[in-house]
Amino acid sequence: MRSRAWLAIWLAPVVVARAGQGLDWPGIRGPEWNGHSRETGIVETWPVEGPPLEWTRELGQGYSSFATWDDRVATQYQSLAGQFVVCLDAATGATL
Repeated sequence: MRSRAWLAIWLAPVVVARAGQGLDWPGIRGPEWNGHSRETGIVETWPVEGPPLEWTRELGQGYSSFATWDDRVATQYQSLAGQFVVCLDAATGATL
């Protein structure tokens, strides 16, 4: 499903960054609200097969930015039932 593919693309870098215990990304444009990361050692290009995939999670339609802090990832999604904000375990994708 298209939304699952996009979620995997967006989550992979987030989860990989969290696995390395990087800086928090608490909002849509990062800790300084400018879209720039102070992280170091980030790869310049992805491998041909793409970034490593830690987990996927079906969330419904739409695309949203992610916020990360501690061991959590939060995002917004929508379905025919409404719009939702969800907090996930960064290591497993389980709903918190």
